Amino acid sequence: MNIFQKRITWASLAILWCIIIYLFTEMPQFTGSSTKGFLEQLIPFPEVLNFINFVIRKLAHFTVFGVLAVLVWKTVEGWRYSYLIAWVTATLYGAFDEYHQSLVPNRTPSFKDVMIDSFGAFVFLGCLFLYVIYKKRKKQVSSSSSL
Repeated sequence: MNIFQKRITWASLAILWCIIIYLFTEMPQFTGSSTKGFLEQLIPFPEVLNFINFVIRKLAHFTVFGVLAVLVWKTVEGWRYSYLIAWVTATLYGAFDEYHQSLVPNRTPSFKDVMIDSFGAFVFLGCLFLYVIYKKRKKQVSSSSSL
């Protein structure tokens, strides 16, 4: 697979991921009250239910937009500012998603969620950056030791 085909593949996955996010926003099963209702069946402790619901929902934001950032980065890998492009794209899509929520019944947009989305993208990209550096150094060590 050549570089163009790889970029098309990664871009397609990023677009598919955006569509999935969009569709999840549209679904009433993924509102805070719906996930709380689901958790009530699993957790018999009402005093911790709200906290667990909150943590799960915020971790979902963090993770979903972190994955989006990685998919975008893979699309533009090797470009100058590829990490910045990926982070800005994920953050802007997070803002769009919150705007979209303002148009969906029983949904409440939140600037805090955009910040969590952005932070998730930042952390995922930071981990990816460290992994890429590790791989390059490991490759340098193995190639220099074979001389």
